[in-house]
Amino acid sequence: GSSLLFRASKRRALCSPGPADGLGAMEVNSPAKALQRLKKSLEHNIQFTEAPADFSHEVLGAQDRTYEFCAAMYRPSTDRKLGIRYKALEQQLSVCMITPGALCAQHNWDKASYGMESDVFQHQIVPGDEIVCVNGKCDVSDMKAELTSSLRLYLKVRRPSLSSASMLGALLPPPQQVAGQTPRPPPPPPPSTSQPGSAVFAPPPPGAFPPTEGNAAWQ
Repeated sequence: GSSLLFRASKRRALCSPGPADGLGAMEVNSPAKALQRLKKSLEHNIQFTEAPADFSHEVLGAQDRTYEFCAAMYRPSTDRKLGIRYKALEQQLSVCMITPGALCAQHNWDKASYGMESDVFQHQIVPGDEIVCVNGKCDVSDMKAELTSSLRLYLKVRRPSLSSASMLGALLPPPQQVAGQTPRPPPPPPPSTSQPGSAVFAPPPPGAFPPTEGNAAWQ
């Protein structure tokens, strides 16, 4: 009946050549083999290399909503610095700056290799992000200890929306100052109705996050 015709047509679709879509027209015998071909293509096209010495992170499009992701990093010894300058808040570590040449900068470079069209591109850790969990530890003091001593790091990262106050240091340009004049205040933040992509994340200006004893640190 109709179910038999459906199965026959589905079998023909799986066994017939597909359109040329960048992978080339090819025979697909099963969904599992198609997935295997796709994985091989991705591995072939993405080349992971050492990050440039001056690289910290790519420019990301602004988020109009809170965004969460996980980041996994490994270092052979604690001599390899993580390269995240953060400020310890009540329930999270607020990222202030990423150090070029360190572990996190390499992590960001690898994620940027996927290209802007990929969701993985957004998994870079940038100023304004909030680290809310490290290796399953969510207490601030425990997270700081894990970042200092652990070789394998599994971070849960939260990126506040564009309108969040914690993102302003990463989004606003440094104020212009002329000799003999009082510095002008920075421009107001973009309205909450900004469309994604209308603003960018940028490294904060030098001195934007002065370290305070007990609540800021380099890792």
